[in-house]
Amino acid sequence: YRAGERVIARFQGGYVSSPSVRRLSFLLEPYEKLYRVFDYAGRVLDVGGYLGETALLMKKWGATEVVVYEPDHVLAQHARETMLLNGVKGVVHELFVNCSCEGKSVSWAEVLEEKFEVAKVDCEGCEEGLLKLADDYIRKVPKWVIECHSQQTLRLLGEKFLRAGFVVTFKPYFMKYYLVVGRERVFQPLVEIPEEVRYFTMAARLT
Repeated sequence: YRAGERVIARFQGGYVSSPSVRRLSFLLEPYEKLYRVFDYAGRVLDVGGYLGETALLMKKWGATEVVVYEPDHVLAQHARETMLLNGVKGVVHELFVNCSCEGKSVSWAEVLEEKFEVAKVDCEGCEEGLLKLADDYIRKVPKWVIECHSQQTLRLLGEKFLRAGFVVTFKPYFMKYYLVVGRERVFQPLVEIPEEVRYFTMAARLT
C-alpha cells in the first residue's frame, strides 16, 4: 500500500519500505535458499542492503544486530525505514565497500575492525576486494555468504577462503528467473563450475 511517497509491502511476516513498486521486484528472490545456509545468531554485516529486506530476514533468522552498507541515498533511507518498521536493531551506512569512489567508500579492513558473527555480501564488485585482503581479516568473521558475479570470481574467492581455513560451498542460480540451479556443492580447487550460469552464492564456514 502507499504511505505518502513510499510504497509499503508485506514481506515474510514483516514490512518493506520502497520508493516505488518497481523496486520491489527483488523481493521475488529465493532468499531462504540463497542466504539461509547457517545460523545467523549474533551481530551480522550486510553489504548491499538494498531496501533492508535482508536485514529483516536476518533478524527473523536470529540476528541480534545488523550493520548495513548501502551507498544509494534513497535506498539507504528506505532500508532504515524497513528496519524501524520491523524492530531491527542496527545502523545503515551510506557507503560503498571497496570502491574507488572518492569520499563515499570504506575499505574492507576498516569494515572488519568491528566484530561480526556473519557477513553477507551482495554488491557487485565488493566481493572482489576480499581477494586482496589478508587472511587474518577474513578469519575475523567465522561465517560468510557472498554473491559472486562470475565463475572466475567464485573460483578465486573459493580458493582464497579454502587457504584461510574455511569449508566452502556454492549454489548456482539464474538472476533473471531468481532460480537456484541444482543442489549446494562443496567447493574444491578442481571442482567443475557450470559454464551456463553467471551468478553464484558462496558460503564459507571457518573450521
